[in-house]
Amino acid sequence: MYKTNTKWMVSAIYLATLVTAIESTIVVTATRSIVSDLGSANLTSLIFATYLFSSALATPIFGRLADNYGKKRIFQIGLLLFLLGTILCGLSISSWMLFGSRVIQGIGAGGIMPMTFALIGELFDISTRGKIMGLNNSAWGIASLIAPLIGGLILKQLTWHWIFFINVPIVLIVLLIVQISYKEKRPQTISQKGTFHQYTYLIAGLLLLLSGIQLFSTYFLLGTVILIAGLFVLLFFYRQEKKSMTRFFQSVR
Repeated sequence: MYKTNTKWMVSAIYLATLVTAIESTIVVTATRSIVSDLGSANLTSLIFATYLFSSALATPIFGRLADNYGKKRIFQIGLLLFLLGTILCGLSISSWMLFGSRVIQGIGAGGIMPMTFALIGELFDISTRGKIMGLNNSAWGIASLIAPLIGGLILKQLTWHWIFFINVPIVLIVLLIVQISYKEKRPQTISQKGTFHQYTYLIAGLLLLLSGIQLFSTYFLLGTVILIAGLFVLLFFYRQEKKSMTRFFQSVR
């Protein structure tokens, strides 16, 4: 019977983490070129905020979906969304097209990151898991060092569009490795009744919370109100989710 090739999967997980980490930093080197080309100096922060914002919103949802549909499928969906967003970023001809593409890219990253941790937990025993986790997390440190260097070299020889296009072959390699090397057990079906209804509260709460943080320094009163509203919505979500999980554990006893 075909088994998962853990050596290849370590490479795939590491590359996936590296590429998402690079995307959160490499854009810094190209900001001036992007602003000059697309003419959106007043919206510079959105280049970063849209990616991180959408990633933060998508991460818990993809993590929950993996329980029912399997880690492999969700990991691949995250990679495909990241790939689509990356290509669209590179093809962007306006600031709003770039921002929309960064949202797609961020959603894809939100599907990739929780799956890398979940896959490490599934594929490796406790004695090995810590070492693999440490190796994987080193990708963030390496990305912070090499991303500015790579970005500078690209801008010197090519246009800013290529800071996105360089990720395309890496993501394609990861998709190929996952498809060939990862044999997943059939996931245990967990009832999704009420899940998506409840997760609208999570999305709304995070949206309000992050929006409040963005507005806090400029519009103190408005930012404070939105922050408090976000916390209340998240508290309501927590209580609903706690009740749902209690019912689930009682049903499987």
